[in-house]
Amino acid sequence: MKRTLTRNLEVWVSRADGVPVDFGFGGPPRSGCELKASGKFDRTPADSAPRPTQTQDEASTLGEGFKRAGWVSLPNYQADGPDGEDEGWRSKETTCVARLSWDGGDDGDSTYVPSDDWALDVGCAPLEPADLPRD
Repeated sequence: MKRTLTRNLEVWVSRADGVPVDFGFGGPPRSGCELKASGKFDRTPADSAPRPTQTQDEASTLGEGFKRAGWVSLPNYQADGPDGEDEGWRSKETTCVARLSWDGGDDGDSTYVPSDDWALDVGCAPLEPADLPRD
């Protein structure tokens, strides 16, 4: 997965194994691996020349990569907000939750200029029955 993320996002990805993974949805941490990446959004207008730090749309790139690899979306591990989003994915043996975060701005300050920085944390652990969608 690290190689796929590195290739698809065109950024360096770090990996740590045997670490506590907290999916952040009320369950206890589990032992697994964690992948981390960061970069800058390309806020260049479409008719301008791209900057050297240009990245693709990280969230859609990540989701498409999981789908191409045969993973299934876990809607019960999905969350969305003004400064980030979480997506859950599973394979036959593994659950991963990807958290993409960014500077969502300041609704109370019209002069605030949000940062172009984004961060991606992907925590993966063995699939458990509680990970599967509930009816």
